[in-house]
Formats: sequence, C-alpha cells, structure tokens
Amino acid sequence: MLTDEQNEVIECSKKLKQNELLKINAFAGTGKTTTLIEITKANIDKKYLYLAFNSSIVKEAKKKFGVNVDVYTLHSLAYKALEDKPKIRTNDYDMLSIQQILELSDANLSICSDIVKVLKRFCQSDANQIIEMRQYFDKAHLSVFEYAKVLWEKMDKREIEITHDFYLKQFSMNHKALELLSDAYDGFLLDEAQDSNPVTIKIFNALKGQKILVGDKYQQIYQFRGSLNAMEMIKAKYEFFLTHTFRCSASVVDEANKVLKKYLGAKNFLCSKRKAEAFEINNVAFIARTNATLIELIDNFKDEEDGINITRDVNEIFKTAINLFYFINEESDKLSKEFQYLKKFSDEDELKDYIEDYDLIELKTNLKIAKRYKTYLFTLKKEATSKISPLSNIVLTTAHASKGLEWDSVVLMKDFKDLDTVDEDKLVEEANLLYVAITRAKYEVSFLSDEDE
Repeated sequence: MLTDEQNEVIECSKKLKQNELLKINAFAGTGKTTTLIEITKANIDKKYLYLAFNSSIVKEAKKKFGVNVDVYTLHSLAYKALEDKPKIRTNDYDMLSIQQILELSDANLSICSDIVKVLKRFCQSDANQIIEMRQYFDKAHLSVFEYAKVLWEKMDKREIEITHDFYLKQFSMNHKALELLSDAYDGFLLDEAQDSNPVTIKIFNALKGQKILVGDKYQQIYQFRGSLNAMEMIKAKYEFFLTHTFRCSASVVDEANKVLKKYLGAKNFLCSKRKAEAFEINNVAFIARTNATLIELIDNFKDEEDGINITRDVNEIFKTAINLFYFINEESDKLSKEFQYLKKFSDEDELKDYIEDYDLIELKTNLKIAKRYKTYLFTLKKEATSKISPLSNIVLTTAHASKGLEWDSVVLMKDFKDLDTVDEDKLVEEANLLYVAITRAKYEVSFLSDEDE
C-alpha cells in the first residue's frame, strides 16, 4: 500500500509537461524504487529512460520496471553511442604508463600524477576545454594541461586505449547523440542523483522531455570522487519529500533524525512505518568507517564456524595496508601501480607529514595497521578469502560499501569521526556517512566506543 506522500508524487507525474522537472527527495528506506515503478505504471502510454551511475542498482532496476522503461547506466548508454566500439582500458592510466605514452624522462615523472588528476577532473566536469581545469590546479605547470590534452587527443584518435571516463565525457559533448536520445523517449528518470558528478548533470540537463530526479541529499558520500549534489543544484518546478521509512524501526529513526537535525540542518525528518512488534535478529552488520578497521574486524571474526560475509573485495580492503607495508620496509619495487607515488617520499616521516597536511584518514589508519600487523597482513588476507560466506549472519563492511543494503542489527565501529570536533568543511560528508550507516539497520543500531573493547 502506497503512502499519501507517494500517491501525491504519482499524481504530479501525470501532469508533468515537456521539459518540466519533478524532484523527489527520498529519505532512506522510503520506497523510492517503488515510487518510480508506480510512476511509470501510471503513465503507461509514455516511454521512459531510467539512468543510474551504479551498475548494481541498474541490475536490480531491470528486474522491476515494465516494458515502457529502458534501463541503463550512464556508461553503458555512452558506450552504446560509440560507433567504432574501441578497446576500453579497464583502469585509469597510471603515472608510469603516461610517462611511457608521452615519452617523458624520469625527471618529468613527478608531473605524471598531475596529468592523471587533470584529465580525470576534466572528464568528470562539465567544462569544454582542459585548460579550464587550471582553476582547480593553480599550482600545476602549464605543461601539465598541454600533456593532458595530448593524452585526450591520443584517445580521441584511438592511438591508445580509451578510458570509461573518456567516452562518458565524449558522450556529454555529442549533441547529435543527445538529440536522438531525446527524440526516443517521453521522459527521463535519474536515480541516486545526490551522487552525480558534473558530467552526469550536464548529460541530464541536455536531454529534452519530462524529467524526474530522485535521491536523498543526505546520502551524498562520494564527494571525494568529484560528485555534486544534484538534489540541491538542479531546480525543479515540482518538489516532494518521501519521509515514511518502511525499513527502519522507531529507535533507528530516532538516531538518524539526531544526525539530520543537529549536524545537517534538516527541516524534514524520517518517520517509521515499521510496526512496533517483537523482532528476531537474524543478521548483524559491523560497519566500519575505514578499511583499516575492517581489517581489524576480519581478524576478530576469522575463526567464526559459519564464516563471515564481507561485502567488499578482499584485495581492495588490504591493498593500501600491504603497499604501505612495502613502503616502510623499503620494498618499493613491490609497490602496485596505484601506489607508485609513494616512491616520491624519502621516508616514513615525510609520508606522515603529507598525511597530516591533507587529513588522509585512509592512509593514516592503514599505516598504523601496516606497522601493527606486519607480515601477518598476508596471512590474514588469505584467511579472509577462505572464510567468505555470503550466507553468514555476521556481516563486515564499510559505510561506503553498505549503501543500498540493510540488516536486522547494525553495530557502528568507533572509527567514525566525532561530528562535534570534525572540521566544518568536512562536516556534511561525515554526517552524511553516519546517517547512511545508521539507516542500514531495520530493528536496532548500536555505537561501539573505547569502553566496549
């Protein structure tokens, strides 16, 4: 049964005109997917294109929407528009591969990192020229932007493999493809809009037709990837809030609302639609802020008879700590491509200064893990891989990896930042992250402290 809030949104969708925009602020667990499905059912005579950035969200959406809805990730849509179907590079270009492609000397290796960053920033932006990135990299030498342009041109000419970011950016500037897309559909649905980057917003704005934007601005947790909050940036003729959560109990909602009120200045709050009744806890998720704490959790639960359900890739969890171990033990020849930049630090103290200057929480916590666990890291990684059991009732995850998931009970680890002391420029992202973690719980949420050790 739909709520009054959902019915109001669906009725509004019926009167939406060409190029008018409907914005749905859907709080955690409030049935946003159900609402979108019902919108497309109520407008069965219209053809919709559903877009999301995350492939797992799109995979689930394909199972649920009807015949009048086509479902794509932004990247799959952009790739479809490529006429030549060129070879795609799985990962971004790293410093060493760029040095080789551009035939730069070892003396110029240091600028390769800036070239990577500039090109990535450009591909994720709504800018038309690479030189416009100077506003974000004002200390970078002019040659960095020139080399980034050369790299772009080499991908454009298919002289080297193209990246996923490249063809999405190219699609955003393909006016003909966007016009054809606009002609093919009556309406466009953009899901998880709070995590859109500028190039995604540019594509969505360029489409002509009825537009429906859905997301939760308090679940924006990917600012470090260059995402912008489209829920705040894009103005809509019609705007609605979905606040009745079907997932969370009243006690969980109380904790979430504390964060919304005290740290995020919210004017609308969650309301639980879950009936107050006896419940049984069938699974417990331990949610960490960092991979370093996740490693500690794996160490604590590695002997569980039924195994452990780890929602992140084990290689991803351990890679930073292991590469830092190589660095502090002067085994830099073993560093993976992603961590070649560590070679520019003369010693551990210089690395620590860098970590403190930029408040790099992942590096800081993983450095402690590398020094504490030493070679045992490799043993623990093997044990973690062998102990993975998706059916286990003990779940180990991070706040970022938990997004979109839910469990009966949630325990938040103590590595979440104290919101009363966090820097103002990072408060919103840290508060959003805590809100996301809290609202993964259906029945109960608890907070681990130093006293619980």
